Amino acid sequence: MCFTMTRDLDKVYPAVAVRELLNITDIPLLNFEEKYIVGSLPMCIRILMHINSNKSKRDIKHIYLNKAKDLRSDITD
Repeated sequence: MCFTMTRDLDKVYPAVAVRELLNITDIPLLNFEEKYIVGSLPMCIRILMHINSNKSKRDIKHIYLNKAKDLRSDITD
């Protein structure tokens, strides 16, 4: 699982929080800082998960919360 976060989030790594809150210790978790772009969405954490599924791509629902929906208006309702 990969996490990216904007530079204004600087108190804890997302992977550390996930390991502590969900007790996930058996999969790799990586943290990266998002490139800063003027006017970009502040206080944003993105998560990339690779999963195995028998579902087709059109049956997968991507979750974007709050203003993060603006990041991918092409695939959000």
